[in-house]
Amino acid sequence: MNFFLKKLNIKKKMSLMDFGSGNGGILYYLIKKHHLKECYSVEISKNFLNFQKKYFLNSKFIKIKFSSIHNLRKIKANSVNLTMLNSVTQYFYSNDYCLKVLNRLINITSKRLFIYDIKNKEYKDSYIKNLCKRRKITIKQFEKIYKKTPLRFYNKSFFKNFLKRKKLKFKIFNNPKFALDSKYGFCILIE
Repeated sequence: MNFFLKKLNIKKKMSLMDFGSGNGGILYYLIKKHHLKECYSVEISKNFLNFQKKYFLNSKFIKIKFSSIHNLRKIKANSVNLTMLNSVTQYFYSNDYCLKVLNRLINITSKRLFIYDIKNKEYKDSYIKNLCKRRKITIKQFEKIYKKTPLRFYNKSFFKNFLKRKKLKFKIFNNPKFALDSKYGFCILIE
């Protein structure tokens, strides 16, 4: 958690958006620790959002579709201090969708946007082999499991080129060594 805290530079009473929040565990922790206000949980799973609604106060819950960010249009420009994406870019259905999400989140975020665990295209084959070994499945089983939700891998240059065109200040660095599968991914901090 300290890794996220350092990268986001969270201060008390800031607002935070967790894009792809899952069960909301990280967002919940950050809200409690820093007394965050007006936070957003963005998720495709209605069940996860309903679970979060039982525990989160002063938060807004936005359900998005697997291929559309239409509901993010409701959020005003520069209205969220910090935005984080934690291990979700690999589930985006296309590069175009990834850029649309990134563009919208850049518009919404006033201070820092942190993208954690972007799967590196350079290590795609070794990552899949490692994942199969850990899960004790074959490559064919892996392909069947991820047929409807394919994993997406990116080159660092994909993000560099986009962010340079937008004239944004950013840093790209490797996942921390303590993280599971750290050598297969990288992170981006946009300020």
